[in-house]
Amino acid sequence: MWGQHRRGGPARGACLAAAVAVTLALGCSGDDTTSDESPAQASTLRIADFTDVTTFDPVLAQNTQAAYLYPVYDTLVRQSTEHELIPHLATAWVQPDPTTLRFTLRDDVVFHDGSTFDASVVKANLERAKAVEGNPNAVTFAAISEVMVLDPVTVEVRFSTPNPTFLVEMSLVQGMMVSRDATAGKTDLTREPHGSGGWIWNQAESQDGVRQVFDRNPDYWAPELQGVERMEISVVADNEARYNALVTGQVDMEFGATPADVDRAADDDLNVLTLDVDVHFLLITDRGGALAPPLADPRVRRAIGHAIDRDAYVAAILDGVGSPSGGLVPPALTEWYDESLVEVPRFDPDLARALLAEAGYPDGFELTMPTLPLLQTSSEAVAQMLRDVGIRVRLAALQPGQLGPEMRRGSFAATFTEAVQYHPNQLLSTFLAGHGPYNPFGLADTRQIDEELATAAGADQATAKALYADVQRQAIDGGMMIPVAFAPVVVLARVPVDDAVIPLGARSALPYRVRRDDR
Repeated sequence: MWGQHRRGGPARGACLAAAVAVTLALGCSGDDTTSDESPAQASTLRIADFTDVTTFDPVLAQNTQAAYLYPVYDTLVRQSTEHELIPHLATAWVQPDPTTLRFTLRDDVVFHDGSTFDASVVKANLERAKAVEGNPNAVTFAAISEVMVLDPVTVEVRFSTPNPTFLVEMSLVQGMMVSRDATAGKTDLTREPHGSGGWIWNQAESQDGVRQVFDRNPDYWAPELQGVERMEISVVADNEARYNALVTGQVDMEFGATPADVDRAADDDLNVLTLDVDVHFLLITDRGGALAPPLADPRVRRAIGHAIDRDAYVAAILDGVGSPSGGLVPPALTEWYDESLVEVPRFDPDLARALLAEAGYPDGFELTMPTLPLLQTSSEAVAQMLRDVGIRVRLAALQPGQLGPEMRRGSFAATFTEAVQYHPNQLLSTFLAGHGPYNPFGLADTRQIDEELATAAGADQATAKALYADVQRQAIDGGMMIPVAFAPVVVLARVPVDDAVIPLGARSALPYRVRRDDR
């Protein structure tokens, strides 16, 4: 189902729903974390990332910046090469009822600052994540009603409503555990990490905006996961510069490679790792017209949907490596993908122009949208499609790491962006829910969507799929979220990627077991 592919080998992947069911019942699956593999090689893994680290605080971080956090923070659970959920800080988990998860924890984990990990630390982290304003992943924690410490190695998380994505989110930045003192507010986590991970941040050799350095933790509880002694992650915002750095041997891995790089990577004898779950879309948050008055008219927002030529976008921007299917759930999520949405919305520029005229904008209007170096070419293509129907787009350049915060701040009326999916509830709740982080204008036009998402969370698969399809139609017809295309997440490397994992929900590979050879 998940379509993670490695060049030179078979497709890897597994149905996440099945993985969740297995791990809920058994509490373990996949990788054996007690392997006798040799410890880290005396080598440095050099990585070029497309974005800078804007914060070392998992509660304020987006999964796009996870590459900088995974070396220093452990998560409650982890994803295997088959995307099964496997033990990490939690050794097992069970679900006594639809609104309760009970975790059994390791008792041998020590944070970099010397404090120990136990159930009270999990409670402090989850309660802090729920309370902190500005959390970009607030929907993960919104339904938590209580966190109970049953004993030092057992913690129970209770929800007000079913939370079908919580377990997989505990393998992402949302599940990263911060030390006891740090959660008590005794340190500035935005500038200084305090985790228990396999590598320790080297502040002296790190430089903001240039490079972050991590040295192997000699006391790590899982030395078999440490493939290298040192990791260096450099910020290289330009797509071509990152690729060239990899080809010339300046770095060993590239995060944020484009789909168009897949074919030429084979010619350059690079290893390729892809995961087909990235959705490209337009998010229109200013549906009340506070910044852009024309967007208050649903006919204008529908016109934007009909102006998008998905086939042309896949051919020109993704070099044919992607899908122009409609809807907001990618075909790779086979159990949730709804074929009835394949042409929703349909490309019809004449209809777009007619709708604009009907709404009182026969000559179009001006609209400012943000862009990043990683998204520049894509943003320009979408902007040109809108210009073709009369909507004159000005692209405002932001620095890497600024897009999410500016969107949540309400700085822009509409934004072209990307999001990595692992479950429709995750995507739709994050960007559409009235209580979610991407409703900066406080609109109340998603009430029916909120109700259907809440119902879907506790429904059987068939009922949930139908509800998610209906939510997608509402979002598209209402001009809230407009699909542009689906593309793979791409990681390129000069090192072996057989043990590498792009976690569902992230854009970078996990650091575990990745080794550097002497190529």
